[in-house]
Amino acid sequence: MSLRAAYVSRLVIPVGLALALGCGSSPTAPITPKASLRLDLSLSSTAGAPGSPITARASVRNTGRVPVWYFGFCYDATPVINIWESDHHNVEEICGHCPNALCLACAGEPTTLKPGEVVQVQRTFDGQLYTCDGPYKVAAGDYTVELLFRGHGSDYELFTVTRSAVIHWATNLNRRKESR
Repeated sequence: MSLRAAYVSRLVIPVGLALALGCGSSPTAPITPKASLRLDLSLSSTAGAPGSPITARASVRNTGRVPVWYFGFCYDATPVINIWESDHHNVEEICGHCPNALCLACAGEPTTLKPGEVVQVQRTFDGQLYTCDGPYKVAAGDYTVELLFRGHGSDYELFTVTRSAVIHWATNLNRRKESR
């Protein structure tokens, strides 16, 4: 065997073997990145009354490797902090939910939440909620505070994630009875 033939056979055999076997011990597959979010919801207190409102602070952090898109303004904006009666009869977004509501025209565009970024929202509950008929003062009782985030990742599948907590609201009348 000539020197050149020996050189070629030493080169061709390992290259051919590497191509035939592949570079890894298992078949390769595309990595499918998924959205990953962390939702935090904190309350100034779990109990409130007129003159002692409850402030909810919330954040959504993109802990994944891909961006997430969401509507950060206009109607159905997210993230949003909702406060619900136990039967959910109250409304949180009058525009789009209540007939005959006067709403400004709004053309929303998606906002990007890049990996590592955080978006924050805050809401103070002072005992007033809304129905399509207008605002009303709530009765004493328990209410659900809900952080809601709607969006989609790079796969364009829509998702909704929530985090919630329960608060107690007292009226001044109830507060006087409790202190006796």
